[in-house]
Amino acid sequence: MTVIDNLKAGAYLYKDEKERNKNLEHVYTLFPVLKDRANQIAGTLSGGERFMLAIGRSLMSQAKMLLVDEPSTGIAPKVKESLFTRIKEIHESGVTLLVTEQDISFAFDLASRNYVLSAGQIMAEGTSQKLLKDEVIRKTYLGL
Repeated sequence: MTVIDNLKAGAYLYKDEKERNKNLEHVYTLFPVLKDRANQIAGTLSGGERFMLAIGRSLMSQAKMLLVDEPSTGIAPKVKESLFTRIKEIHESGVTLLVTEQDISFAFDLASRNYVLSAGQIMAEGTSQKLLKDEVIRKTYLGL
């Protein structure tokens, strides 16, 4: 399937073409590269572009909540920075995010509540400020 086919698949519940087009323009505003690659086979996109496509497909359905799993994994630093900026914009627009991420600076900057996991167990929880004040958590789990 092409990029545009994937995005349209995300809007399958919307019968109103005007609404679909509005959602598509919103996705293209967030991720202009998807517009540039609209007719490209999705499987040939880079890792970062595929991640953008997955988020875009979700936004086509006007998702109220997104689960974002390790957005920084396997993508170039420049793409990572751009993607993180867009994720923040999505959050600021009112979409609830549940993010798993190893990049502490991004996760703590974005989150209103954090959970530090180790071996599948919650080791600490709280606001970014609270966790960053705890010296044991900083050294043991955050590598700071």
